[in-house]
Amino acid sequence: METPSADSGVSSTGAEGIESNNLREEGSVATINDPNDDIEFAEYMEGSSIKPGTPAWELERRAFNQTSVLELGSVIDTLYPEEHAPVWADPDEFHESRFPCNSIWKSLTLNMLLRRERGKRFDGTMTMARLGLQLRMGVTSNEPYLMASKSCVDPDTNDFVEYHLSQLTIGEAVELAHLLLLMVDVATDTPDEIAGVA
Repeated sequence: METPSADSGVSSTGAEGIESNNLREEGSVATINDPNDDIEFAEYMEGSSIKPGTPAWELERRAFNQTSVLELGSVIDTLYPEEHAPVWADPDEFHESRFPCNSIWKSLTLNMLLRRERGKRFDGTMTMARLGLQLRMGVTSNEPYLMASKSCVDPDTNDFVEYHLSQLTIGEAVELAHLLLLMVDVATDTPDEIAGVA
């Protein structure tokens, strides 16, 4: 085992010892390390007998640099740098899950006021019951889906609550759209949707 030289003031694994390690090979790819990071790591490794460039040195470096604490809002960029929010995603609606793989991009919600559902009166206003539609996509998914929800007054608690009605794939949403139009055609005795659906 090597020990620091008595007159150097810095061990053989100190700042001088790692200057030549600023440019090193990782597999077949040369990488240049930040000198400031090297200096901090050198100070951390002063007095160690581990030689630069060895697997044990790399283990110490990675342990020194690693962290398990990330700022909220940076988790997905850190863990999934190759994934990007779809163009329709609303930054204010992003759901960063405690299980990062379950995080969800969300669009703005489109609401349709419901005339046969109970609203809520408050301070001279009426909050209307509504049907909400929102596009969503998980950060590890390749296809969005449609979330349909209903917001209205709970008759038992008199609170205004949101109920998630269904999660529809894009194909299911198209099928539902045709079914709704078909029901409208039947109700109004018009053949437009019947003629347009296989």
